[in-house]
Amino acid sequence: MPTIAYANPDQAATPPVPNDRPQQQTDPAGFSRALAHNPRLFGAFAALSAAAEQTTLDPKLRELAYLAVSAVNGCTYGAYHHRRTGAAVGLTPRQIEEVSRFAASDAFDDLQKHVIRYAVQVARDVRPSKTLVATLKERLSDAEMMELTFTIGLASLTNRFNLAHGTELP
Repeated sequence: MPTIAYANPDQAATPPVPNDRPQQQTDPAGFSRALAHNPRLFGAFAALSAAAEQTTLDPKLRELAYLAVSAVNGCTYGAYHHRRTGAAVGLTPRQIEEVSRFAASDAFDDLQKHVIRYAVQVARDVRPSKTLVATLKERLSDAEMMELTFTIGLASLTNRFNLAHGTELP
């Protein structure tokens, strides 16, 4: 049971920024409904979330990072929504299911494994290994590295909010 009541996002003084994410088209997410208690935060987060999806980082890598962080944090709410988003951007069902077992899985290429490993390290320890960063920088631009790290931070924020407040699945 959530620790705060849900508000109606449609009544927020600041309208949300349109977003093409599958979960926001099909269900007024509990996270958004909880955040709608503060129209400024609601509007700012909607804009931030929409901007975070307009990146040069491959959407599959972004969603793998989000799923990895949700697995580390034990956030079933984040995992639920980002499984759907991951499928929408082209992750295979097997990739979605095997994120937490990525090291032993042949469902991922080397870059995807490095991205998941980076997400896990940043989510657990904040500072990733220098070797891993150097390996990723051979394949990703500085902009993509920033976007990847930003995605991990955003996932951590939403995971913690949802875990702290017991946000319910639809």
